[in-house]
Amino acid sequence: MVCTIVQTSSQRFFDNITNLNHGNWNLLKQCYELGGYPKTIQVAIKTDDIDLFQELSNSANFSIDQHIRPSVFEPCNFVQSEPSLIQYAAFYGSLRIFKFLLLNGADLNQEDANGTNLAQFVVAGGNIEMVRICQQRKCDFNGCLQVATRFFRFDIFDWLHFAYISDLNDIPPKYGNVFHESAASNNIRQIMYCIENSLDFNSCASDKSTPLHFAVKNRAIDSIRLLISIPSLDVNAKDSTGNTSLHTAALFEDSTIVSELLECQRIDINAVNRWGMTPIHIAAQDGNTATVSALIKRPEIDINCKDENFMTPLHYAAQEGEFETVRILLSVKDIDINCEDNQGLVPFSYAEASGMEATAQLIQDWINT
Repeated sequence: MVCTIVQTSSQRFFDNITNLNHGNWNLLKQCYELGGYPKTIQVAIKTDDIDLFQELSNSANFSIDQHIRPSVFEPCNFVQSEPSLIQYAAFYGSLRIFKFLLLNGADLNQEDANGTNLAQFVVAGGNIEMVRICQQRKCDFNGCLQVATRFFRFDIFDWLHFAYISDLNDIPPKYGNVFHESAASNNIRQIMYCIENSLDFNSCASDKSTPLHFAVKNRAIDSIRLLISIPSLDVNAKDSTGNTSLHTAALFEDSTIVSELLECQRIDINAVNRWGMTPIHIAAQDGNTATVSALIKRPEIDINCKDENFMTPLHYAAQEGEFETVRILLSVKDIDINCEDNQGLVPFSYAEASGMEATAQLIQDWINT
């Protein structure tokens, strides 16, 4: 049966691709508006079209516990890990189809490929009647406080907190605690709730990430602004790899997050991770020129800082052929162009060995001036 379902889905996919290739813009528009191909199970569930769903369920290949495959037209990543039909209905609040599946014996204990259970999909969808049904069926609400936080389901959060999960510091698998999720979701109301309930704003997840780490990873700009305004928050806390929030922000091509963090004077811009790398090492290696420019404006920047291999930011930028980044670094007054790594190699050597001719020439021209 499974093979037949895969073949049928693939055939439909390629048939529609052929239609799209012939300039069927109306079909493409429908796919975007509906979040999937018309008259499919996905769209029937999203629109709670019970008649279409029952029609499609009469297919010989239909299974009450089959899963929804990922789709390029699906706007929400939360349902891209092959949820079951009843999980998908729960997320979209499709009560009629949810009840149909329930009455026809759908498995309520399944998890999707990411380990998300039915109650978590129900909470994400926010349908109160479905929440009550899950309560009656004794579904597992573990992790649901975090899901309620992520999807701004405040009423459901309050009910869960007082009826089921009193410990806001609880860290279920896959999630941080409620404070972590609040920061990641840019949920300012929940951050304030955590602060009012005396949650530790320096609390660590399993990888030692703090709420500020979570906010930075998810580019939650409002969360970042609020968190760094707390005087006792450790803005230089390190995760299990030794990365501070500034290290993480330095990975982004967009320098907005770095600029926000640099507004906090408590930020240590020369903090090192497990490998001895500072934020400017990371930004230089990735060619994030705006971030490099922002960092070198701080007077305390150590432009010649060395990692565990004695490599400087200039070594990394030269090795990767990041021409503009090398040019910016060379503009810094105290740059050491002849700094050697643990193999005795200077930045020019890396540019030359990597075949980065333009970058090597730039360094050579600077040496000759």
